[in-house]
Amino acid sequence: MRKPFLLLISLILLIAHAPSPASFATTKRETAYLYTSEILYINKGNDKLPLREDLRSIHQFPNSSWQTTYLGSVSHSSTLTWDFDQNQILLPDIPPLSPGENVTLSFSLHIVREERLIPDITVKESLDVSSIPRVLDEYYEAEGSWQVDDEALRSLAEEIQLSTENSSNVLMIVTGIADWIGKNVEPVSHDVPLYPLETYTSRKGDCDDQANLLITLCRILKIPAYLQIGLVRNIGAPKSSTYWDGHVTSVLRNLSYHAWALIYIPPWSWLPFDMTLGWEESNPLKVITSAVVWRSNVIVMFDVIHNDWVDLGLTQKEYVTSKPLYISLEDSLELYDSGKIFNIWEQPAFLIAVFVSTLILGGYFVRRKYSNKALTHLL
Repeated sequence: MRKPFLLLISLILLIAHAPSPASFATTKRETAYLYTSEILYINKGNDKLPLREDLRSIHQFPNSSWQTTYLGSVSHSSTLTWDFDQNQILLPDIPPLSPGENVTLSFSLHIVREERLIPDITVKESLDVSSIPRVLDEYYEAEGSWQVDDEALRSLAEEIQLSTENSSNVLMIVTGIADWIGKNVEPVSHDVPLYPLETYTSRKGDCDDQANLLITLCRILKIPAYLQIGLVRNIGAPKSSTYWDGHVTSVLRNLSYHAWALIYIPPWSWLPFDMTLGWEESNPLKVITSAVVWRSNVIVMFDVIHNDWVDLGLTQKEYVTSKPLYISLEDSLELYDSGKIFNIWEQPAFLIAVFVSTLILGGYFVRRKYSNKALTHLL
């Protein structure tokens, strides 16, 4: 009986070490969160109304060396897929809404965030543009929201580079661009993103607008860059807002959404540049070192590398406001209750282990029975 017993013990140990909600926040360097989202869709029209895929897709926040995400629950059967930027998403099966019908989509994610150490960054250690690996060419192509071929933006990028003390030092170039944006673009929120040229022309833009202008100017100079979207845990009263001509109502509980640029700076690789919450005129490197994504209360949601982020916002607004579609969102980010008790028999891994163990034990006894019969015949 020794072998089946050892196999059974091994399966139990696998259960004990398998990722589960009970294993969250196991060290002092980790913080565990519960993100919940509830979205109510209402058709106030007289005809059936389909929901666009981008209005009902669920981002599975990415895993990294400092962030781990587990799917908690989803109210509808869903298909796991990836978008053009290779972000993992769930696409819930929600049929077109009948006249007067409403449907609620809800889901939850468990996220574990570890502390991140900010590297020592100095201009002296930064390398030249020529040291950027060619395999990163896709990160400075003229695509998506980044108007790399616009003449006005090209002139601005080249002007900033020429005015830089060392016009080939990547860190000096990018902090120079960030300084220009920080000094010349006023932080102003919009209900849809702006294209970089609009931000440059109006001299106004919020976090993603300023990040996209920075990314565009970097890409013009062949410096790899892309946009990252995340959320910040903010403790306080729920924040409620209504926009898109009253078609969308949003309630945020203990969180706000944020965006920043990720830019390849050799020899440190990808570094965050946070224009609205990190940049400071008196300290050029603070746009990196004070970027909120270093903090354990910030969670990365997804990347925007090739997709047109601005066009997505514009087309969503046009679709929703042109239809009798009304959407109410309520999002929350809470500290996960690691003291909550989870029964092992409620975990899927336990049921799988029981099933496999039964097969192993059953197979063992069948083999033993036939082995004994064979031995009896020989005797």
